[in-house]
Amino acid sequence: CRSVRWLGRALPRFLETEPPYAATPALAQMARFEWAQAMAFDAADDAAASPRELAGIPAEAWGSLRLRLHPSVNRVLLAPGVAEAWAALHRGEAAAAPACEPVGTWLVWRQELGVRYRALPAEEDRALDCAASGRDFATVCETVAAFVGEDRAALRSAELLHGWLASGLIAGLEAAAVGSV
Repeated sequence: CRSVRWLGRALPRFLETEPPYAATPALAQMARFEWAQAMAFDAADDAAASPRELAGIPAEAWGSLRLRLHPSVNRVLLAPGVAEAWAALHRGEAAAAPACEPVGTWLVWRQELGVRYRALPAEEDRALDCAASGRDFATVCETVAAFVGEDRAALRSAELLHGWLASGLIAGLEAAAVGSV
């Protein structure tokens, strides 16, 4: 189905490559950020998984746990100040030109009817990447361990999972059945 709505999909690339816009990289990043928000808002509806569902999974099955992210979840690379400048402009305020480097990952998703966004620490970005690619929770923990060390990995991974559930980022939990001997 053709729709004018999809015209915006190519705007970030256009702003990155075409003069005079390419001279201001923050423009392309703002367009990419706004597109991520539009995609989060328009994403398919899906019920968020609950902490109660997680509590129903036996501890010995957690290593096999696979997370299905909510359809609205996506990540976008932004330089410091881009999200803040975007928010200021949407409030009708003046915004300082943001720095263009270094770039970090921002999480964009819909929670109920509101689009949310926040910067991601490196370990959370990599852990979400593992979850999004269908890897099990044991692999998520190993990924987190590379950032926080083996002694803190389990706790930090559990904190991340708790936060993802509270924010509505997880739509499904699947773990291997645990049999009795």
